[in-house]
Formats: sequence, C-alpha cells, structure tokens
Amino acid sequence: MAERQHLEVTLDDDRAALSLRVLSAGRLLFEARLEAPELDELIRALANGRARLAEEVAPELDEGARITDAVVDPAYLLGANRAKDRALLAFRHPGFGWLGFQLRRPAAEALVRRLDGWLRGEGS
Repeated sequence: MAERQHLEVTLDDDRAALSLRVLSAGRLLFEARLEAPELDELIRALANGRARLAEEVAPELDEGARITDAVVDPAYLLGANRAKDRALLAFRHPGFGWLGFQLRRPAAEALVRRLDGWLRGEGS
C-alpha cells in the first residue's frame, strides 16, 4: 500500500500568498508558493479534476449532515440565458470565487417555491 501524503497549507505573514507542502513519511515531496491568480488556477484545475473522478460528489446531502462552512449573505448575481431558457444564478465564495449555476425553468420554479415557503415560515 502506498504511503499516504500529508498536505500542509500556510499563509504568508503579509497574506499575499500561500505556501503548499506535500509530505510523505516526513519527507518533503513538493513545495510551492502561490499568489492569488496561481491559486485560483489550481483551485479550478482541482475542481475540474474532481468532477471527472469515478467517485462522484454525493448527489444529495446525507440525512443529518451539517454544512459548517457556509458563507453568510454572499454577493450574488441573477441573470438569464434566454437562448437556452435557463436562469443563471451565481454566488461569490471568498475561497472559490464566483460559482455559477444554470437552472432550467422547473428547477428555478422549485427554488422560488422553496424560498417562498421558507419566507412564510412553512418549513426548511
């Protein structure tokens, strides 16, 4: 069985960059210092790679699961892709950047109903 790697992430004192270190059995395998643009590129590449893995992200949250790192009151953008009859909904995450989602009409309508029910105190 291969040794498990350990990832260390440290923020520079001036907060201008992150340092990444990959260790295996206490030995340094890789080290890099990344500023925001390089880090954004790495995050996108990792997310795209993760999306292609055979083991998919769970399609639904497990019962009782808690999201502990949710962004409170993020900036958002609502637009439309009228050519495809889709709503565009994007949220700004401080670590991942702008995350965009295209919703077909039934999904957009369901979201509006759920939010309306929540505003009226009718459930989750």
